[in-house]
Amino acid sequence: MITLIATYIVAVSVGAGTALINDLFFLTSLKHRKLSRHDLITFKQLNNIQLFLIIWIILVEVTFFAIQVQTYSISTLLGMALARFVIEIVVLFCVLLLRQVHFPALIRHQHQYGHLSDSFVHHSNELTATCAVSLVAWFYIILITSSTFESIFTDFGFGTTMIAFIVSAIFATWLLVWMKNTFLHPKRK
Repeated sequence: MITLIATYIVAVSVGAGTALINDLFFLTSLKHRKLSRHDLITFKQLNNIQLFLIIWIILVEVTFFAIQVQTYSISTLLGMALARFVIEIVVLFCVLLLRQVHFPALIRHQHQYGHLSDSFVHHSNELTATCAVSLVAWFYIILITSSTFESIFTDFGFGTTMIAFIVSAIFATWLLVWMKNTFLHPKRK
């Protein structure tokens, strides 16, 4: 059990760090409008690591729930376990969206135009939003998992935790898109 907990904590830590680096690479590629060969390889490897880790985290989460159901009542476990599981599914969705939609679009525009075209830059709000939601979701997984905040989130329950997550994700998405449009690609007059 201790080994399972340790690998879960390491997977959450490395997954969050990988998501941060991967999303920063995506955003800097939008700034420079060019992807080097090294960037493409880095995107692929970081996404592979992130995908493996989130699948591992979800499997460990299911195992934890199965073990804890035997010891605790379902009513005390269900709220937080369900909130963590839903947020982990959101991370999995973001990783797959980056992998199956945004990454091929970056490569397609890079090969077609030799750089990231203006049309891609104008439609990059979806990429930025996916990165923002992914980062907020990883942040919430860390918060819910950490022992310092676990009791606070347990008191909140499923509904309040999910509302806080949705509000945080919306705000982070708005902020990151606004920063991208204001600082990386200001509108030309």
